[in-house]
Amino acid sequence: MRLISSWMWAVLAVGIVSGGCGNKASSKVDVKSFEAAFSTAKPKVKAVADKGVSAIKSADYRGGFAELATLLKNEELSAEQKEALQTMLHQLSQLVPPRPAMSAVGPPPEK
Repeated sequence: MRLISSWMWAVLAVGIVSGGCGNKASSKVDVKSFEAAFSTAKPKVKAVADKGVSAIKSADYRGGFAELATLLKNEELSAEQKEALQTMLHQLSQLVPPRPAMSAVGPPPEK
């Protein structure tokens, strides 16, 4: 399980790093496939998935990403759900530019 979890984080990191590349207008999020995979999920899992999808549908990609990323640790997901989750997070990473590190930006100026 630890190997799978490490692998998922590696895929997620690659997706975030490469998020700034390519034409963002051509990037799409396949919500229908994700919803289909999670249609039979347990109620608690489905609630998190639905909340993430709702954020995505309202163009809150960062919020949807954060919500769905919490499912990575859930051991109750089926293989189909894990694959759909990884695909969705990768697609979202293409739409969400990484935030600059606070140390690189520095604190806000004092007034």
